[in-house]
Amino acid sequence: MKVVDNVLPEDVFLPIQDGLMSNSFPWFYNNQTVYDTISEKHDYQLTHNFYTLNEQFGSGIYSSFFEKIEPIIKELNCFCLLRVKANLRTIYDGPQNKQSIYYHKDYEVDCTTAIFYMTTNNGYTIFKDTGEKVDCVANRLVIFDSNLEHAGISSNDSKQRIVINFNYIEKT
Repeated sequence: MKVVDNVLPEDVFLPIQDGLMSNSFPWFYNNQTVYDTISEKHDYQLTHNFYTLNEQFGSGIYSSFFEKIEPIIKELNCFCLLRVKANLRTIYDGPQNKQSIYYHKDYEVDCTTAIFYMTTNNGYTIFKDTGEKVDCVANRLVIFDSNLEHAGISSNDSKQRIVINFNYIEKT
């Protein structure tokens, strides 16, 4: 696992952050945070699909905002994008240690996952095998093997926790 802070210069990062947090950015409701889980009261999120490489549902760029996130993609050692998706989770109104944790793998194929944090709050990403936590710090990137089970934990000190999730095959 690799954590990189201050990935983008502020003049590049802030317009991306402002765009995702604007009232005109299109977010879409998902009844659960992880596919195939039993949805509980707090288990939902808003998502925005930027890009998908998928034979069954079609491939390509799904967002007119895609070009705005290209500076992040340039920071990755990316040979082939599989999926780029933003997740917005709203404030959790209880103690974080009482949240249900939905561990998951992003892909069942060997690839790399990178999570780019758009907001700073007391939410975090936790890894199942090690218990290691990566705090939500704006302009931070965590890169790891997609086979590692992980979970996103909502904040209870901020209205939203926004991340952009990249799944890709690395250049060799």
